[in-house]
Amino acid sequence: MRRRWLRMAGILIFCAGGITAVFPQNSRKCSIRQLVGTVKIRRGTTAVWNNARLKMALKETDAIRTFIESEAELEISDGSLIKIGENTTIELSSLKGTAEHQNTSMKIMNGAILANVKKLVSPASSFEFETPTATAAIRGTTVGLEVSKEQTTVKVYEGKVLVTPHGSENSVSIQQYQMGIVQKGMDKVSIKKFDEKSPIPLSTGTTDQSVTTPVDSVKSEADSTGTVADSTLKSMDTSKTMDSAGQSSRTQPSSLRFVISTPNEGQVFSRPLIPVNGTVTPGAEVTVLSMKLPVTASGGFSGQIPIANESGDLILEFEASLDGATRKVTRRVVYKPEYRFIVTSPPDRQTVSTTNILIKGEVLPVNAEVSVLGRRLSVATTGQFTGYVTIPDEEGEVLIEFEVAAGGINKTEVRKIIYKRPPDTYRPQIAATVSKGCWNITVFDRTADEEITLWHEIDGNKEFRTMQPNESVCIPLENGVHSYRVYAEDKGKNSSSVEILRNHPYLSTTTWLIRLRKPAGNVVIDVPPSSPAGELSYYPLEFTIENLPQDNMKLIREINVSNKTNGKRVSLRTFTDNFIETEIELVRRRPNQIQIDVNDINNVIKSRAFQINVR
Repeated sequence: MRRRWLRMAGILIFCAGGITAVFPQNSRKCSIRQLVGTVKIRRGTTAVWNNARLKMALKETDAIRTFIESEAELEISDGSLIKIGENTTIELSSLKGTAEHQNTSMKIMNGAILANVKKLVSPASSFEFETPTATAAIRGTTVGLEVSKEQTTVKVYEGKVLVTPHGSENSVSIQQYQMGIVQKGMDKVSIKKFDEKSPIPLSTGTTDQSVTTPVDSVKSEADSTGTVADSTLKSMDTSKTMDSAGQSSRTQPSSLRFVISTPNEGQVFSRPLIPVNGTVTPGAEVTVLSMKLPVTASGGFSGQIPIANESGDLILEFEASLDGATRKVTRRVVYKPEYRFIVTSPPDRQTVSTTNILIKGEVLPVNAEVSVLGRRLSVATTGQFTGYVTIPDEEGEVLIEFEVAAGGINKTEVRKIIYKRPPDTYRPQIAATVSKGCWNITVFDRTADEEITLWHEIDGNKEFRTMQPNESVCIPLENGVHSYRVYAEDKGKNSSSVEILRNHPYLSTTTWLIRLRKPAGNVVIDVPPSSPAGELSYYPLEFTIENLPQDNMKLIREINVSNKTNGKRVSLRTFTDNFIETEIELVRRRPNQIQIDVNDINNVIKSRAFQINVR
């Protein structure tokens, strides 16, 4: 793990060294190089925080803030890189410079950073981090800072850093593999060496020994820190090995740090989601109940573990693994579902004036099933439920009964409301269609169980029937041509508009027939010898349509008389009565095939055929 962190620091140094430090006047820039999770940006002195984006440029007085399980990496145009850990807020105070003189200053309000600062271009240049308790001046190094309102910890991995407590004019030099701690209100720096075999963390590391040095004696402190640095370097030599490429490298950590902060042993939970969090050696993988938890760059992990909705004890086995090493930690937790039932709509004893009632509320456990008046409601993952129910249109007290079931819990809850019917001023609405011998009438009304009286007339004869809203009834059509009229009325004497079906023809049977009058059947006609050979011959036909209701010829759509011999045809579409007179052209010296076709309003066609022979 240590090798991995040192390799990352080496990459930062390599990237820093690959950028040319030649800038025109006021051309220095800072931009976001990498983002993980939720990161916000505040521009200047505004109070608004907006989402950060990759390659977004930062200006002086801009601030950047990371949240839990989130990170960001800044890149400055001189090659310096700043890695910002989770729950950290920093402000870019100053970013000025030319090719000969560069000044960078950042305020760290809280949190942790890892910085690789490129070697300064001149003695007059500066790169500083300001915290609530100290200022750290850097001249080309890899350093980590952990900051709170009460304490600043500076860890040096490469190079050295000058640390000055607030209120003091003296600085203390922190060397490689040392860390300096400045407490709030103190004018001294506590210097400790940290275990150089451990990985580079963004959170507090372990310590071996400490040297507390007043800032009044910079020279003696520098001597002692030099001794500490030398001893640290000597201890490092004993841990060196050769990697596969023949290069010197440090050994991997011999122990895997793994701490479970939540849950506690025997902790009781009332929801089927167990929150877990803790810390582990950065880079390790953490699993629980076959679920992999995200691990941040500083080694923090957290998540929510879903469990079965069954009361009782549950063993959670956590496992951390890194480079072949594993550690396991178990926690016994207790799941005891909490029961809570709240109805927010309608309030108890509320007076309502509608039969369609909105139901809203909250239930625990969150996966409970809620039914009201036999109808199941939709329950969200938060435990909130909503839906509509319909109550009878009867004034008075109404009991709304809820049934709740979940994880062995079966409860019945009752809420009371008062229903008061509103004044009925709504007029029923009618929809009417004709099909298959019926005049179909549907009456719509606002109240579901409203009693409707339907009045209908046929040729002035008035009758009535009762029906329910949204119900359809059939008013039978009578044979012949008749006029129909309907309207609806509710219990409040609110009447609908009047629908009229005027002079509507209807024929339900096909018992009508064609009766020939002239000729009565097949006939032979002699033409006088003195008549010219080309003279046309016409024959008058007479027939009747019988058995029609009321002999009403409005029930007949069309009559066609055809001579099949010569193709001549006569069509009739208007009639005065059921006695039909017409004539048809005949052909001499040949039998004439005559056919009468009659089509009624139902498209039923009847025919009558006969023969007239002209000699």
